[in-house]
Amino acid sequence: MKYIKLLKFDIQNGILKKQKVYAIAFIIAAVFCFDFSNSVKIFKLTGQNQSVSFADCILYIYGGMREYIPSPTNPFVFPVIWVLVFLPLCFFTLNYPYQDMQSFGQQVLIRTKGRFLWWLSKCTWNILSSCFYHGVIYLTAFIFSLLSGIGINRNINMEMLQLNFQIKPELLAAGNISFPIFAFLLPVLLSVAINLFQMTLCLFIKPLFSFLTVALLMLSSAYLLSPWMVGNYAMIIRSDLVLKKGVNFNIGFIIVLALFVLSFICGMIRFHYYDILNRD
Repeated sequence: MKYIKLLKFDIQNGILKKQKVYAIAFIIAAVFCFDFSNSVKIFKLTGQNQSVSFADCILYIYGGMREYIPSPTNPFVFPVIWVLVFLPLCFFTLNYPYQDMQSFGQQVLIRTKGRFLWWLSKCTWNILSSCFYHGVIYLTAFIFSLLSGIGINRNINMEMLQLNFQIKPELLAAGNISFPIFAFLLPVLLSVAINLFQMTLCLFIKPLFSFLTVALLMLSSAYLLSPWMVGNYAMIIRSDLVLKKGVNFNIGFIIVLALFVLSFICGMIRFHYYDILNRD
C-alpha cells in the first residue's frame, strides 16, 4: 500500500501536473509530421508512385541519421529531428525526483521509512513519463497518417528513405521491407533506460551535469556507428535491417535491459546511503 500511495503521489505531481511536457511532445510531433508531408510531396515530384505509410512517418521522426564518415566532402549534418525528439524528455525528467527529495517528498520519505519503495516509485514514474511522452508522438503520427490517407502499416519505402536520409543504395541491406514491431519499440525503450540512467547519475553528481553527460552520450552516437554507442539503437536507420553494416537491434535489447537493470540497482544502493538532508 505504501508503494501505491507513493506512486499516486508521483503520478499526480510528476505527470498530471506536467501537461506542458506532453503538449510540447505533441507540438514536436505535429511539426515533424507536417515536415514529413512536405517530404512526401517532394518524393512524388521525383516521379515516384510508390505509396508511403505510417511506418515511413515514424522512421522520419525516429530515423536518426546515416553513418558519418569524416571527409572534406562529407560535412557532419546535425540530426536536428532526432535530437529534438529525445533530449527534451531527458531535460523534462531531470529535476522532479531531485526537487521532490529536497521538498515535500522528503517528508513523505521520512514518514514511509522505505527508501526502496521511494526509489521504486520514482523509477516507475520515470518509465511512465517516458512512455507517455513517446506515446503522444506515436499517437500524433498515427492520427496524422489517418487524416492524410497514408497507409497504416509497417512497410518501409526504401526509395523515400534514401531521399530523406541521403543514403546510397549500395549501403542498404534490402529493398522495401515490412519492419518488425520491435524495431519501432527499441528507441522508446532506450529512451526509458537513458532517463533512468540519468536519474541514477543525479544521486552522484548535480542534475545539470547528469543531463550534460547523457546529452554527450547520445550526441556522440551520431558521430560513430558502433554497437557500443547506445544512441545508435535509438536511430532506426542505423539498424542492420536498413544498413548492411548497421547495429543489431536484438543486441540492442540486451544492452538496453542491462543499462536499465544496472541503473536501477546502482541507484537503489546509492540511495540507501544517500544523505537526503543534504541541500548543496
